[in-house]
Amino acid sequence: MYLILLLVGAFILFITAIKIAVWYEKVHRKYVNWKEWKYNDKINLQRIRRKNYDFCLKISKDTLLVNVGGKSIDHPTFKTIENGRSAIFDYKDKPITSFRFRSVDIWVDKCIIAQSIKTAKWGAYTVKGDVIIEEKYDSIKAGEINGSIYYIATFNKKQCIINEKGNITTKFYDKIISEEPPCDWFSIYNGELLKDTAIFIVQENQKYGLLNSNSEIIIPIKQDKIHILGNLTFIVQSNNKETIKYALYNKEGKVLLPYHSDKLEVLSSNLIRRNNKNGVYILNSYGAQISNIAYKKIESNYSPILSPPFYNAYLSDGKCGYYNHEWKEILPCIYDCIKFPLIKDNIIAVSMHGKFGIVNFDNKALTEFIYDTAEDAQKALFQIQKNCLQEQIEKKDTTDYYNIYESKEWKNKREKILKRDNYTCQCCHCSNPSLGDVIVEKGRYIEVHSYDMHTGNYHIGSEKYDINLDINLGCGKKIVMPILNVHHKLYIIDREIWEYDDDDLITLCQKCHQTLHSSEEIEIPIVKEITKGRFVKIDKCTAKPTLQTFNPRQIETFPSWSVVEKRNHKYEFAEKIEPSCSIIYIENPNFNKEQSQKYATEILQDFIQNKLKYTSKNEMSTTT
Repeated sequence: MYLILLLVGAFILFITAIKIAVWYEKVHRKYVNWKEWKYNDKINLQRIRRKNYDFCLKISKDTLLVNVGGKSIDHPTFKTIENGRSAIFDYKDKPITSFRFRSVDIWVDKCIIAQSIKTAKWGAYTVKGDVIIEEKYDSIKAGEINGSIYYIATFNKKQCIINEKGNITTKFYDKIISEEPPCDWFSIYNGELLKDTAIFIVQENQKYGLLNSNSEIIIPIKQDKIHILGNLTFIVQSNNKETIKYALYNKEGKVLLPYHSDKLEVLSSNLIRRNNKNGVYILNSYGAQISNIAYKKIESNYSPILSPPFYNAYLSDGKCGYYNHEWKEILPCIYDCIKFPLIKDNIIAVSMHGKFGIVNFDNKALTEFIYDTAEDAQKALFQIQKNCLQEQIEKKDTTDYYNIYESKEWKNKREKILKRDNYTCQCCHCSNPSLGDVIVEKGRYIEVHSYDMHTGNYHIGSEKYDINLDINLGCGKKIVMPILNVHHKLYIIDREIWEYDDDDLITLCQKCHQTLHSSEEIEIPIVKEITKGRFVKIDKCTAKPTLQTFNPRQIETFPSWSVVEKRNHKYEFAEKIEPSCSIIYIENPNFNKEQSQKYATEILQDFIQNKLKYTSKNEMSTTT
């Protein structure tokens, strides 16, 4: 008896060991993407990890979608899980459905659209796993109108609309369109126009029509094309054996313009172009004529920088005018050709009598009409503007920078940039602590530098050693601080120097600034703003070689970090540096007084040799 019990116990232990080994292998065989977890529940996390799922997504406050072997794809309004096996779980790690879904479209907190692994058919479920639409359709797409979900289901190549309760609300059509245009839609269409309208475009026997939210036909399904305008009025085109007729409907299905042979075309979001044998007329989006002039043709003066569009209108004699998207006259119809509009500056290239010039939107000439091409006229105007800007740039006196611009706006902007850059040249990294404290970080070693212009004392506070040094170079001696300039990386025509973005400005010392402006290799572009945030390069600043002129009466002409003394109204290099150093330290349990003195001496020597560039020959270096 005891032998039997012993054998049974051994067998149970053996089976348990095998199960533990299998579980351990599964846990460590696969990587669990923890970033995909959308909740913080350590207990449930351990449970689901133990089951070795690939990832888990939160679909409501109470439920999760777990997946094995699939991949996740993000869409603007929903998330798709492709392939693998998916199921709905609650937060207690209990399955609500089996692992029966192959692909799933998730509308968080609203619904899921799932494809059955067994039948490859699609259905729809609530986020709690309740059936909305049975799995019998070839495909299902969901949309949203005023916060309510609807479904477009496909069965045997036919489509119908199903509401959020799962009831079919329409008959089966060849195609139902809610997101993509059927044909020749105006470019303004972005998928949002029909989002909040409960209007569907349906196709049957290659004809189009419109349905409202009650599945009522508001535009007969006999149109060959449907064009949409911004206020949800519709231009419809109906073809027969003899003629093509056009009509205009609103979103309620009311006929604004009856069927007529005059061709109707979408010109803009709120304009219609009407063509007949007399010419081209302009209508608003409700069908009312807003221009009595019969134009020969109307062309969009399209450019990627133009929004909204502008139009060239031609009369029967070939003369051209310029109109905006509301059909307000910008330029009268007196020109031979109109091109190259620059909307921000309200200027445009036009031609008269075979020659081009530039006019503004008040029809005032900005150049003479003497140029063979529009490009030449445009270049001439830019050159005029460039010359004006170059004159402004050349007024800068780099040796007396602080007296150049006295405006409050520029001083505030300059101080902002200097402070941002820690009063340090972003090229050679020299600093000017006389303008503000300079923070130097080296790992965890932090120093704070400052300079007292009145006493001539240079202060160093070291957080690493918890030591403060007060360095004095001796009576009558002074440190020449680097002169800092705020440099414009580019120049924008017709923009004040303080109106630039912070990223377009940088702190440079005077020497680096002069070097940059004298370089032929480094380009400083001159640009013109076409529209907000969009620029076109006109030219570049002319390199002007500059030489540093030494003047013993001007301390600014001495190399940075020179130690000088003034004699007879002239500055001279100090023959010898003999700084006096007072050390103030806070009691630190890690250092005694002797150690603090040692570290302070090291800091002082580093300051003299590296910061002041003082050599062992008691000579000041003339390089920065």
